[in-house]
Amino acid sequence: MDIDLDPYPKQYSFRPICLQDKELFQKALKNLKEPISDNSFANIYLWRDASHLAFSEIHNHLCIFANGNNLTLFAPPIPLENASNEDITKCLKICFEIMDNYQILNCLDTSYGKIDYVSEEVLKRINNPELSTIDFSGDYIYDTQKMITLSGKAFKRKRWAKQKFMRTYPNHRVETLNNNHTSDCLSLLDLWQKHADEKKQNQITENQEYSCQTKDLRDLDIKACKQALIDYEELGLKGMVLYVDNILVGFTLGEKLGSQASILFEKTHPDYDGSAQFIFSEFCKTWKDCKEINVGDDWFIPTLRETKESYRPIRRLKKYIVTKKQPEIKIRRASIIDIERLFEIENQCFEPHIAETREELEAILSNPGITTIVAYDKDKIIGMASCFLKNKENGNIYNLVVPKEYRGKGIAKKLTDFIIKRFSLLKIQKLYLEVHESNLPAINLYKSFGFETLEILPDYYKPGNGLSMCLELSKTNKNKDESIVLTPVVR
Repeated sequence: MDIDLDPYPKQYSFRPICLQDKELFQKALKNLKEPISDNSFANIYLWRDASHLAFSEIHNHLCIFANGNNLTLFAPPIPLENASNEDITKCLKICFEIMDNYQILNCLDTSYGKIDYVSEEVLKRINNPELSTIDFSGDYIYDTQKMITLSGKAFKRKRWAKQKFMRTYPNHRVETLNNNHTSDCLSLLDLWQKHADEKKQNQITENQEYSCQTKDLRDLDIKACKQALIDYEELGLKGMVLYVDNILVGFTLGEKLGSQASILFEKTHPDYDGSAQFIFSEFCKTWKDCKEINVGDDWFIPTLRETKESYRPIRRLKKYIVTKKQPEIKIRRASIIDIERLFEIENQCFEPHIAETREELEAILSNPGITTIVAYDKDKIIGMASCFLKNKENGNIYNLVVPKEYRGKGIAKKLTDFIIKRFSLLKIQKLYLEVHESNLPAINLYKSFGFETLEILPDYYKPGNGLSMCLELSKTNKNKDESIVLTPVVR
């Protein structure tokens, strides 16, 4: 069965971010003493489609979720007027429950639940011992006047590049961005993306925790930049374009952010050397009343880091990713690349006439009606379980296997708990399983979760009887706090 999962609980009235929300967000964000580049309505709005953003008010906080490959908080909850320390604690609890439930429903590792772009100022306010932090790339802060003049030995190469551009292209001109430039800007953006994709093939980020292809980040950046070219006026952004004769060779957009100026986008033609140094320095003149220029972080992209460091930042604004403290043993959905390890486990744990063959395992993993999860520790699979929906009301645990050397460590309990939580979220009424009557550890485990024996299955395992067991999830769900409900649509 195909299950279309709505990631957002209905009772919190989540909705997309619209231009009409500008006043609401700006009023909440203005209380930050030193905002990072991500702490503006424009930045949040521009990433709404690229990151699939939706928000809701939870315990006097604006909570923005990103629904990409998993569900995360795009930014820390933004306090509204009169929000208390107690409110942020309650808010974070609910937010992590929402993220955990989504990951469980989709058989994703619950460690994916995280809060991105947390500043030091906000981190002090969160102050939760149950959470841990991961260093993220901080914003680069420059002295505005130095960026305008590029004077001194430290900026010699930048100054030369700018001057060479001016000498090589005497017919250059800059203009304030307006709607007549949109078509040219979009064409340059496409050219810039094509050149970057070719030049930086297979480049990955330097961050080990969240390593990814830089192309994936570039695609998101392009989508946000296109949105900025459409809505820059409504968002209050300022822009500049750079032409050589009638050819657009650069454009840039920025905004006022507290006492700083924040440069959101800058794209230049790869064939016009010095255009990047020229337009950046010229655009800084637009912000001459701001002492500092914030050009954002580097996303751990090596070439972007080198470029931003070359402008000699006077300081960095630290950023963090906040997560729950992670268990050693984690759970995720199995994939076909796990086949050899799963085949190895099957043969370690079962007699040949019972163990699944490699072909049978491949069929299970490729069957959309069967969900297989694995427990792992440091990337090594140490347990597996498969389950499926029998119909709209009943589910079944098809198998649950833990190698002998890993038994007694609570792995089977974690796998069983994960499956029960998933079926509970799916509103399944009953969960069935079959177990060998001599497997007392497994029987006792299932009984600890509330499973009851329905009947004996004679010679089910050939040789050996089996037990059919059932857990009444409808009774279990009634005893739980149902404040967080994610409603699936089962087709």
